[in-house]
Amino acid sequence: MMQQTFQFIKRIISKRTLLYKGFIAFLIISFFMTYIGFALHHQDTVLPDNPLTEIAENSSKIPLMGGDKNLVHAEEMEAEEAEKEENNNEQEEQTKKDKQDLTNKEKQTNQTEQNKQRNETETEVKDENKKGTANNDENETGINDGEGSGGNHETTSDASNKEITDGEPATDEVNEYFITSIEDGEIVTEQEYSFYIEQLEHRLTVKDIQVFIKQGEVNNISSDLSRPVYADLTLAKGKNDVRVGVTYQDDTGQIFTVSRSYLIIFDEENIVIKTNLKDGVTKKQTLTFNASAQLRGETAPLEVIMNEEKVSEEEDRKYVVDLKTGKNTIILESNYKGLKAKQTYEIEYKEPKLHIETDLKDQTVEIANFQFTAKAFDDSEQVDLFVVQDDDELVSDKGSYDTTLIEGENIFTLTAKRNSVTYEEVYVVIYSPKQQSDPGEDENEEDNGGTDDDDKGEQNKHAPTIEVHDIADGATIKSASHLFHVKAYNYAGKSLTAGNGKVSATNNGASLKINWPDSSQISFDLDVQSGENNIVITATDNEGNTATKQLTVYGDIVDGVIGTAQISVEATTIGLGYIIAPEQVEIYQGENGAHVIDRLFDKHGINYDYTGSHKHSFYLAAIYKSGLITNPVIPNDLAKLVERDMERFDPADYNSVDSLGEFDFTNGSGWMYSVNGNYPNVGFADYKFKDGDVVRIRFTLAYGADIGGGAPGTNYHKQW
Repeated sequence: MMQQTFQFIKRIISKRTLLYKGFIAFLIISFFMTYIGFALHHQDTVLPDNPLTEIAENSSKIPLMGGDKNLVHAEEMEAEEAEKEENNNEQEEQTKKDKQDLTNKEKQTNQTEQNKQRNETETEVKDENKKGTANNDENETGINDGEGSGGNHETTSDASNKEITDGEPATDEVNEYFITSIEDGEIVTEQEYSFYIEQLEHRLTVKDIQVFIKQGEVNNISSDLSRPVYADLTLAKGKNDVRVGVTYQDDTGQIFTVSRSYLIIFDEENIVIKTNLKDGVTKKQTLTFNASAQLRGETAPLEVIMNEEKVSEEEDRKYVVDLKTGKNTIILESNYKGLKAKQTYEIEYKEPKLHIETDLKDQTVEIANFQFTAKAFDDSEQVDLFVVQDDDELVSDKGSYDTTLIEGENIFTLTAKRNSVTYEEVYVVIYSPKQQSDPGEDENEEDNGGTDDDDKGEQNKHAPTIEVHDIADGATIKSASHLFHVKAYNYAGKSLTAGNGKVSATNNGASLKINWPDSSQISFDLDVQSGENNIVITATDNEGNTATKQLTVYGDIVDGVIGTAQISVEATTIGLGYIIAPEQVEIYQGENGAHVIDRLFDKHGINYDYTGSHKHSFYLAAIYKSGLITNPVIPNDLAKLVERDMERFDPADYNSVDSLGEFDFTNGSGWMYSVNGNYPNVGFADYKFKDGDVVRIRFTLAYGADIGGGAPGTNYHKQW
């Protein structure tokens, strides 16, 4: 049936072309209309009622999939961006408001300053910071101790007690208000913490002081605001933010608050090392610093090492070290109860550049009264200057020196000193008067130089200088033999016996035997003849310059007692004073110094050790007596020098309380003796005292440098 119908339609369309085209068009239109209607019918299912959820309410709870989910996220992002934009707009508005407030504040501040000027109100600035904590004591190298500060400040004409919080101390230009003992950022090991608040000099009235910590406001503050105010805190573990605020009233009645914030760290779990050391550069060779270690408020052992050598504690928490030139590494290390802590510091020592400014020069003068000026500097900083004329130290009057010259050469040695660094200049001033009041001895000396009177001044300009010790012109000697010393220097002040020349002596024309020469002096044996002994000493330097000195002594040889000598035994270098106070001791004919001190020690119940023999090469090594050494104390200034110069220095290192001798305390210690201020270069057995001698037996810690008996150029600036 359907096939017959279709054939009928086909025959009609084939006969009528126009009708066929219309029919096709009708089918196409019907198809598209049907499809569009179907799509519109299903639109509610594709787009859910609530696009912010992943389930459509009318979709039988089917999860949204594919691109639909991306559309939902995009809408979420748009919502977030809209919220951010709103926040940014609010921030911009707040920034504009803050800028406007700042402008108003600056105007108010300027107005306040003008009011202050009109009322002639000034603020006096004191210290930028003040020392605060117990672990930050004074440091001599210039290391910053890091004390608390009142911080930045602003004033405002607003009388509403507006509080102004400051910034970091490094930004402080002027601190006019208050300081505290808090060290910002310090680490403490005890929970209870005390500090003070102190006002600087100003004309403000303190109205109120408040201290805030995280736990709340601190109420235990002393009430007297005119004095340093003390406050106590109970810290929490870890970081504690502390804010100190002080409210002031100025002369105009305006009220404002200045505050400062600090960080205090409470650590009870670890070892905390406290010190005022810090990395840096110094020109001071001696460095003093403090260091300690704590664990939960308990002192922990601390080891201090500098340049791989252990440093001993000077006193409680105090250390003193001598730096080497260049970099020095100081390590602080503590090992306690299974815990460890270590800090390392690098300190560079730069040697000072010493120089001397003086109008002194090598010259010849005709007037004995002589003045000059001299000062010593390290770069531009003035340092110690020691001026010696021959063997006498001169005293300065603000850099000016006034002295009296001796006829002939006067050798001035100027020594600039800073710590262990020295710089020396030597000048020779020749005093040659126009007329000589006593032409006898001095004229003979110059005539013996071998020059004519007309040109001897020019020839003797560089003549050596001669000093004679242990014998004096015109003296009477009662012993059959006698020893005396000669020191001779060239025009540059160098000792002839140190390879710069030669020295000889004669008595009544016969050469004297040399007992012993060393780098500073030479000793001669004199066989005393009855009556006149005409002694001539000749000194010749390596350039051929010659000088002579003549003196006459008289021999009056007797048996038995020939006189007395004043003898003392001293231990002043270790703070004990006299072991034997100065006393007169009889001297016998032919008796040497070893026999004399043997009698003296026996009288005072002192035993002794020695090397050599009582006849030759006697050296006093140690003395013994019950309770001889009681509480030895080496002077601090001497101790620093000895520690610097000796290879070994231990104030507690001595044999016992009953003895004192060589190598006690230092490697350079021992007994030395002087006669009339000069230290002989021979032992007691080779020296015979004479009537009137002053003999001092002295204990040295530094090869004689501390008692004036050191090698040339090694003596310290004073004697102890």
